[in-house]
Amino acid sequence: MSEHTPGPWWVDEGGDVRAPNWGMIAVLPPRMHADHQAQANANAQVMSALPELLRAAILVTEGTAVEAGTTPLRMRMLRDAISKATGGDHENTI
Repeated sequence: MSEHTPGPWWVDEGGDVRAPNWGMIAVLPPRMHADHQAQANANAQVMSALPELLRAAILVTEGTAVEAGTTPLRMRMLRDAISKATGGDHENTI
């Protein structure tokens, strides 16, 4: 799996997700119904946070959270999410 576009990512004025030195990362579907606008904007915000969330999850699973008492279930959930985001290989992600 290739590496993802480095962060930070942000939501532009049109509601699409962008990154520096890359441009548009995610083009959200046209806003055809006003009642879905808020949800589309929220989805874009979540997507823009993904690089930072992945980095934080990797750092947490590398030791400090275990020592601080994070439960095995929570650690497994974090590791599963990291694996999904990195295709199973996160050694060079952070």
